[in-house]
Amino acid sequence: MADHAGVSPSADAQLEPVSDPGRAAVRRAARLRALLDGCAAVDVERIGVRTDVAARLAHVHSLGHLVGAENSAERADAALASLRTMLADPDHGGWFAGRGPGDGVDGAKDAGTHTAVVLAAATAALADRPGARVMLDEALVVLGQRFWDPEASMLRTEWDRAWNAPGPYRGLAANMYGVEAMLAAYDATADLQWLESSGAVVDRVVGWASANRWRLPEHFTPDWIPDRDYNVHDPRDAERPYGSVPGHGFVWARLLLSLEAAHGSTGRRTDAAISLFERALADAWTGDGFVATVDWQGNALDTRTPVAARCAAITTAYQLARVTGDERYARRAEDWWPADPDPWCSGPQDVHVAVQALLAPDLPVGASFGGAVRQGLRATGPTATR
Repeated sequence: MADHAGVSPSADAQLEPVSDPGRAAVRRAARLRALLDGCAAVDVERIGVRTDVAARLAHVHSLGHLVGAENSAERADAALASLRTMLADPDHGGWFAGRGPGDGVDGAKDAGTHTAVVLAAATAALADRPGARVMLDEALVVLGQRFWDPEASMLRTEWDRAWNAPGPYRGLAANMYGVEAMLAAYDATADLQWLESSGAVVDRVVGWASANRWRLPEHFTPDWIPDRDYNVHDPRDAERPYGSVPGHGFVWARLLLSLEAAHGSTGRRTDAAISLFERALADAWTGDGFVATVDWQGNALDTRTPVAARCAAITTAYQLARVTGDERYARRAEDWWPADPDPWCSGPQDVHVAVQALLAPDLPVGASFGGAVRQGLRATGPTATR
């Protein structure tokens, strides 16, 4: 996983198309049902929850409803209801970071929370869930007025509860989730503002990545200057680790493909997506998973292999196969599925990336997963009712 002179698609021999796609689809369908009925079946009213988790549950069950999963409509509506009531801030607007169990409230206002609400409401609107479009419009107002910085063409990361002032920290993760959410909003509303904002963020990110051998800086000063030494003395910080996060490289690669699909083109952003994917793969793959973080030479720092990184790699590999026509990507994705499905149930905080990985092989590449599902699963797709 040390540094490399350059990044280009791997030169291994051309592989045959993935064998027996029908049986693979059946396995994916079974795993999708297990996820939706297992770690995504959470009673947020009873246990209390972080807002981003409730939003992700609304997102995945809206997707589940679109593919015919039993009980997903009701579960999506329950998660949306929690976003509309217990998790919304009635005094200052926007959404709390979390609430409960009991009367406890985390009143911080951060971009990750609000972009998760946008994604949930957009996917739910695409799934025709009641009240979703109203929530989406409200969430987009908050996103545009509070978090979007037109001078930087990036999203601010955090505010205090009363929206008195934004915090000084600037981070790429919030913008990653933000681009995903804004592309979904574009799919749900056809408002070009969100497509244009997504493109502006992505182009800045590609500039930083290409100047850094395709390793993404995660942390920035208030003026959006990369801070490559951020948390150097606490490299495994749970929220803001030191170094580069290969799993985020996979996600950004997918978002570049989504943006290209929204524009109906394949060009320089697709080339950048390949570079990001290949760099993350070269740095992070251990033979048994993808390490969580690496330093600026590609050496592993946090050697844990999170489920989210594997799911992101699988999803992006399938989408690269579809965009480029190169079956090597699909073969890689098939090789990365774990034999035991239990690791996919690491908790509701990760269930959205697992569901998206299970759907990706059978979906066209679109601006968002909700829009792609509406466009149509392939005939062999893993409908959850099979």
